[in-house]
Amino acid sequence: MPQIVVAGKLHPAGLALLGAAEGVTFDHIEEISEASHQPYLARADALVIRTQPLDAASISRARELQIVSRHGVGYDAVDLMALNARRIPLCIVGDVNSVSVAEHAMMLFLACAKRLIRADASTRQGPWGWRNRLKASEISGKRLMILGYSRIGHHLARMASGFGMEIHAHDPYLAAQGWPKGTVASVAALADGLAWARWRWRR
Repeated sequence: MPQIVVAGKLHPAGLALLGAAEGVTFDHIEEISEASHQPYLARADALVIRTQPLDAASISRARELQIVSRHGVGYDAVDLMALNARRIPLCIVGDVNSVSVAEHAMMLFLACAKRLIRADASTRQGPWGWRNRLKASEISGKRLMILGYSRIGHHLARMASGFGMEIHAHDPYLAAQGWPKGTVASVAALADGLAWARWRWRR
């Protein structure tokens, strides 16, 4: 019977699906570390991981391994060469959180510009007169340099444009394939892009 190892916390709905599935068994290790799931690898036919690394040594211990699934999008912590050598496929979940990440970035932009933490402390604890120091600033008209212009970058550019920001992006991989149409300009050299953005933020 196929054995699945789930390494890292999984939503109860996912665990319920596994529990109801016929013809499979699974181990669930909540701790997110490479060491925590090592004892379970020898009998794993499938492995589900989150952010913990998966190196060649771990892959070699999983002699029955047939598939790996990353409970996320990125896979830079996974040794792809070791998986490819054994023809083990790696699955990712696709575009599930790019909007949330872009929204989080916008939240941080606004929090920094509006001095949100200091304003909150002033409101709760005083002195209320802090607001008269006019420490808050606007992001409208500021320059935004996006590093990496894939799904998250595109969503962030769309949101930032709604706030009236000037937007450039640096993505050498995308530039080599052909820069997409739109108002976001490509910057070939990262240093030039950072210098361009810094000038407007310091004004």
